[in-house]
Amino acid sequence: AEAALLAGLPQAPSVLDPTQADNVDRAQQRRAYVLDQMLDTGAIKQADADAANNETIKVAGPPVAIIKAPHFVFQVRNQLTQILGGDEAAVSRGGYRVTTTLDMTKQEIGERQVREWVEKLHGRNVWNAALVSIDPQTGEVLTYVGSVDYNNRDDPRVQGQFDVAGIGLRQPGSSFKMFNYVTALKNGATAATVVVDARTDFGGKADPTKMSPAACGYCPENADLQYHGPVTMRQAIRESRNVPAVRFLAEYSGIEATIQTAHDMGITTDIDPSKIGLSLTLGAKEVHLVDMASAYGVLANMGLRVTPTYVLKVEDSHGKVVWEHKDYEQKRVLDAGIAWIMTDILKDTTQPSKDFIFGSWTNIGRVAALKTGTTDNLKDVYSVGYVPTLVTGVWMGNSNGDRMSAVDFASATGPGQLWRDYMKEALADTPASDWPRPANVVSGTVVSAPGAFGGYGSGLAPSGLSPFSSAEWFIKGTEPAKVDDWFVAGCVQPDGTAKVSMKINDTRAPAAFQRYTDQWIRDAIAGKHTYNRYTWNLVSPDPCPTPSVTLTPVPTRTPGATPTTPVPSFTLPPFPTPTKKP
Repeated sequence: AEAALLAGLPQAPSVLDPTQADNVDRAQQRRAYVLDQMLDTGAIKQADADAANNETIKVAGPPVAIIKAPHFVFQVRNQLTQILGGDEAAVSRGGYRVTTTLDMTKQEIGERQVREWVEKLHGRNVWNAALVSIDPQTGEVLTYVGSVDYNNRDDPRVQGQFDVAGIGLRQPGSSFKMFNYVTALKNGATAATVVVDARTDFGGKADPTKMSPAACGYCPENADLQYHGPVTMRQAIRESRNVPAVRFLAEYSGIEATIQTAHDMGITTDIDPSKIGLSLTLGAKEVHLVDMASAYGVLANMGLRVTPTYVLKVEDSHGKVVWEHKDYEQKRVLDAGIAWIMTDILKDTTQPSKDFIFGSWTNIGRVAALKTGTTDNLKDVYSVGYVPTLVTGVWMGNSNGDRMSAVDFASATGPGQLWRDYMKEALADTPASDWPRPANVVSGTVVSAPGAFGGYGSGLAPSGLSPFSSAEWFIKGTEPAKVDDWFVAGCVQPDGTAKVSMKINDTRAPAAFQRYTDQWIRDAIAGKHTYNRYTWNLVSPDPCPTPSVTLTPVPTRTPGATPTTPVPSFTLPPFPTPTKKP
């Protein structure tokens, strides 16, 4: 049957080519004609002709193992179809010479690192991963790993031919918070803006003393199930706190504005604000990994967006250039100062001295920025990070939706370390660099405790009672003009003195949130939320106790003095191995 089919092709190969769906019937008719001729000449018997005519034409493509970077190749094919005006037949006929963006050295590094890290994490029930690396200045996709093993079709946890990076939709977890915080900065918030990390029902229904799931309207929890009270934006991002993220969305950013920011920066997924609500900032909406890498590339490129491309140049069979990625557009979608400040915050995540949770796991030996994300059900874990010349996104999980193990595993220890190892190797021959500070970014001093365990205070200009201060970066004109009124002479102590206390004046928060803040203060005074951070009393929302009641706080180290440089400098004491999840 196959020989008869091939014998009939030379007459009109393009018309009889059975690899084209429209040609299959013609190819079968031509095969039948050849078999009839063979029967007439006695070359075959009738039974042989009947058997051959009854065979279905099966088109077998080349073995998948010979395709290098297979998911990337299919993305090239898709883009080539668009370049040729949607003419898929023209792409299939061939004859074009296509120069792609793929950096084969980086691709091989990415494939190997993905494979090795997934193998290491089988014990955590991790069986698949994807990685995308883009040049943020040109949009060129340099590395594209759509799954751990393209040839693994049988394992439902892998489903290797499915492209998780470009086709798959996965929840990004906390890595989506970036869009919320960028929007808050656009709306006038600063890296020093303080919100209260307190267990809150954003539906406003639950009694602060009875925050059961049944009683809550929407009561998000932090990953460590703890609440740190007043925290700056920088500290909330550094520790990936969920409640502060939702507070920033509710108080500064807004759902629709945050969705618009995400779209402007490169997220292509449709997001219905009426269906997603405040959980938007926690990454409840599925997105494409390649979109997340591209969007973080806007930060790496200081606010300029470049649409990702897999193709550099297309030439026809005569060598004529049909299309070229030459005069690509760098579109301003974000103020450079905001991009620089957000990058400065995200740089903390890769520095052990500034991030006691993630820094030791994600440091790549040079200046880099990173955000991780973990879904509540541990079905998806993300890491997206960048340097000035390269942005890389990593996803881990299982294609069938199986849950990963939470034992000693989270986004920083899985995709975070895969990101680290890939970036270190991929950038080995690239000189380290940093982002120059834009002219509209200035430094200022605010009431915020310095250090990796700091980030609490009022975020206002220091007063005579402020026990500490830190340097912070601001868009010019947004430095706090208001003098700190949070630190006051508090309740009279048993020894008759008036000890300096912190009164939380969260005037920006909706009135409905105040009772949750008040309950956090009561719990903190009772010693539930000190976290060894506080060396002062909190002013209670209740009347001052009589002098017979001791209000001695939990002893702790005293935060350092005001840094003399814009970035706080300090020495950390030894601390236990982190157990928190991002």
